[in-house]
Amino acid sequence: MDSNQSVTLDYDEIADVLYVTFGQDREAYCVEPEEGVLLRVDPETRELAGLTILHLSRRLAESGSALFGTIPLLPLNLSEQIIQQCREHRLAA
Repeated sequence: MDSNQSVTLDYDEIADVLYVTFGQDREAYCVEPEEGVLLRVDPETRELAGLTILHLSRRLAESGSALFGTIPLLPLNLSEQIIQQCREHRLAA
């Protein structure tokens, strides 16, 4: 992932699902490295296009800021940015 690439977060509070998109939304296939974590991969470039995390509240309660370090293939430097934005979203709600 390019460090200048935008990261878009969409949290569905009712379903407790976090959708993360890197760059522009694009067609992708999914890989599930662990239950409830879907990595979206661009079929042409094989770059990570985004991810979907099911049961986000439970995962955050169990793992805290270490959440993304436990998901295989996910860059560790994303965790703080995504967790901070999730917390800001909860405070605004």
